[in-house]
Amino acid sequence: MEAAFYAYEVLRALPIGLGTHNLGVVASSANILFMAGNKRFAAPNTGFLLHRTKFPFPGPGTISQGELDVVSKNIKSSDDRLVALMAERIDKPKAKVGRWFQEKMRTAEFALEQGIIHEICPLAVGHEDEFVQIVF
Repeated sequence: MEAAFYAYEVLRALPIGLGTHNLGVVASSANILFMAGNKRFAAPNTGFLLHRTKFPFPGPGTISQGELDVVSKNIKSSDDRLVALMAERIDKPKAKVGRWFQEKMRTAEFALEQGIIHEICPLAVGHEDEFVQIVF
């Protein structure tokens, strides 16, 4: 998550009109990167997987209550940051956005209705368009 938040800030700082386009599924922390677009699009039949932060538990091993508390606080912090970021970018209340994170695939139509994307359309780059692809 931290790397995605960092990349989001870098993308937002670019002196260009950044567009992001979902061509399959935007899942997990990729939602952070997707939201960096000034214009956000999704191809038909694409999805957005929104879920709460997950922490890979190393095993076999043990973890103390103190360590578990730290991990729990970090997970909550990441969740809160993602919800706040999305809510700000689409101008929706954090409480409403927070309810979307249910380990459920959301459709492009849902994303359009909620303002996550601006348009459902296939990727099309015109001959006159300047196009730079950034892949993470």
